[in-house]
Amino acid sequence: MQVNSPAAIAGNKAALPAAFNPVIASATDIPGSVKLANDGSTAPFPGSPVGTVGTTTDACQTFPAGFFNGLLALVDRGGGCGFTVKVKNAQDAELLAFCRQQRRRHYLNGRADPTITIMSLSITLADGNAIKANSAAV
Repeated sequence: MQVNSPAAIAGNKAALPAAFNPVIASATDIPGSVKLANDGSTAPFPGSPVGTVGTTTDACQTFPAGFFNGLLALVDRGGGCGFTVKVKNAQDAELLAFCRQQRRRHYLNGRADPTITIMSLSITLADGNAIKANSAAV
């Protein structure tokens, strides 16, 4: 994944696609600005195990219509919902592409959902935190 600005975090970042992603021809297929997800709820996903902690940035709850309006989302892992739920919630809010920060590098698997048409990637926790720290400038 190529980050172009701000200069403090510009450069190539390691990114791995989800197993259920649509095929894209090149990285230029998903250009755009990043918006930190905020689903407005710290509640864990319904049916999560007791003790699961939710955050406003986990995308386990639905977003208001048009929340992303063609932007790219940065979403935290956790919250008790699966990756497919996160991507679908963001897509329904007019998201163009999805990045989730990981603690470890691995492929993002999830149950296939034929209604998901957006690209979803996993980036490192360090890169996600750098993007968050510079989000006012993104």
